[in-house]
Formats: sequence, C-alpha cells, structure tokens
Amino acid sequence: MKRPFHRDARTARQAQPPAADGPSLYLVLMRASSASHRLTGARLVTDARQHRARRPRPGSPS
Repeated sequence: MKRPFHRDARTARQAQPPAADGPSLYLVLMRASSASHRLTGARLVTDARQHRARRPRPGSPS
C-alpha cells in the first residue's frame, strides 16, 4: 500500500535555514570526494590498460 505524499513535510524541510558551518563543510566534503574520485578513476584506467595488455586481441594468432 502506497503512503500518501505529504507536501507540508517537504516544504518544512526546505524552509529550514542551513547550519552555520554548512557551506564550508559542504566544500570540504566536495573537495575530498573529488580527490577520491580522481584517484579511483586513475586506478580504474590503469587496471583497464593492464587488462587490455594482458589479453590478446581477438583475431590475432595465438
């Protein structure tokens, strides 16, 4: 059974003012997440390169 959607709950959540340390904390989290994403992306790229080098090309002898 689907619950009814309460519009007043959403508007009340939106009406709350942000915390005093909201923006700075948000920026710190964004910076950390972007750095971790960059690291994981580089790791994934290197893994893909090694995997491609390890596997012979389809259609090649051997």
